[in-house]
Amino acid sequence: MNKLGFSQRNFLGNYENFKFKKNSQNLIFFYTPHGLKNYDKSIDNIKKILKKNGRILVLLNLIKVDDCFICYKLQKKLKGKLKKYFYNLDNGRFKETKKLSKSFKIWKEFFINKDLKILNYNCGLSPFVWKIYDIQTRPILKFLISFFNFFPLKIRSVIKILWMLFFYPFLFLTYLYGSNISKLYKDNCYVVFELKK
Repeated sequence: MNKLGFSQRNFLGNYENFKFKKNSQNLIFFYTPHGLKNYDKSIDNIKKILKKNGRILVLLNLIKVDDCFICYKLQKKLKGKLKKYFYNLDNGRFKETKKLSKSFKIWKEFFINKDLKILNYNCGLSPFVWKIYDIQTRPILKFLISFFNFFPLKIRSVIKILWMLFFYPFLFLTYLYGSNISKLYKDNCYVVFELKK
């Protein structure tokens, strides 16, 4: 944890039970994490540790993301070894994300009911780019790791550098184009709310 680089002080904990003092924090960035079990309780906990007029930046999944898990969809359609292969690639990501993805309207109502003032919001990431991300980080990445590990260390390093020089500019432009940061929420996978206590 201390090797984060951008943080002077950090700790490992869970959102449902932060160990900060009450009314002690001005700003909290709440990234919807893997392993979160009780979203309602986590927001209540964060409200306790925020100072009066303190702000929360919270990144959330919109329901559009549920349609974008390629590996999950493939394992539902396939059989045998291919089914198991794509099941392992998904690794439970779809089910975990689905639990924490809601419509924009439901998220908005949730924060209003928690007595948090919505100062601002922005939505982003088109479904097309999420699908590219899902494929790139799962089957393609797994294949690349196996491919690179086949070569001795020096040759592997040269191949990786060439791969990055060729492929990463296209990937960067795709993500930049598909980030789709706007106030619109109908065709995006994420929303970030800026909230005030």
